[in-house]
Amino acid sequence: MNTDIESAKCLICEGETFSCNAKISPFIIYRAKLNISTTMIRYCQICDFAFFQRRLSDKEASLIYANYFEKEYINTRIICEPNFADYMDENNITQNYNENIAISARKIFYKNFFNAINLHPTNILDYGGGVGSVTYDIFAEAGIKVLDVGGNINPSEKYDLIFSAHTAEHLSYPVKNFLEIAPFLKDDGLIFIETPNDWSKNPTTESLKESYNKNILANKMIMHEHISFFSITSLEALVKKIALFPIYTFLYSVGGDSSQTHTICLACKQPKMANDKRMEWKEKIDQLLLINNNQKNLFNQKNKNLIKKIIRKIKKILHFLNNI
Repeated sequence: MNTDIESAKCLICEGETFSCNAKISPFIIYRAKLNISTTMIRYCQICDFAFFQRRLSDKEASLIYANYFEKEYINTRIICEPNFADYMDENNITQNYNENIAISARKIFYKNFFNAINLHPTNILDYGGGVGSVTYDIFAEAGIKVLDVGGNINPSEKYDLIFSAHTAEHLSYPVKNFLEIAPFLKDDGLIFIETPNDWSKNPTTESLKESYNKNILANKMIMHEHISFFSITSLEALVKKIALFPIYTFLYSVGGDSSQTHTICLACKQPKMANDKRMEWKEKIDQLLLINNNQKNLFNQKNKNLIKKIIRKIKKILHFLNNI
């Protein structure tokens, strides 16, 4: 790892950061029409947040995400990153079986989560949700508005729930973006923010600081679509920065996606509501996480057993063919 250190302000708490040299992926350079290939990755020890120094303008971001996961996007990405084909089906049209299993497992977790805390919002703002495929599946009876980052919204509209899953890590200026949507939350509404938590192999005991010190940060030396990296601490810092109060923040992973851990922060506008709901929901959420972890382990064990059976059958076939 390059140990060059310089001072810069954190995008979340405005604290000082360490920095190391990083590269920009060829795919991002091509899609965003960048004229540079290097940047820096910065890490804030105060709020446990990391980010690439080179942020994307609205125009550059729109170029990257135009026709997202459609034919031209997929073909370009495979040309730049041949291994990306491993995540697609045989025709390079849609995500493969394993990727769809992971997405479906997350949707099931969301449904179980909102049922566990008995939360059934009637109108929802899905922030950065693409076509809204996730929220439409989870909240079939609710009124849902999907808002792209930078999109326009009726100033008079207020929502029971603002749902934002796997959007914050793509944002160049997450505080600014979430400040723009926070006013559309009802006084007794909730905001649900989820991001990947992929900094350490054991994120329940390791912070980004520990990961940084262990040189795990070296794995983040190539800037791609994810340009902001959150932990529990930094996600709560983001929420507080937009004048909301964290209710509960936790980590989870699901079967079919066992290598990826996710961070969820549930927050609201009122400190008393945050305290009351934390007392009411913490035990229920912890119980759900325990059940989810047991199901994930069972799912993964079944997959391991299935793979072992397939390998045994292949060996038998090869042995048979060798003896013909």
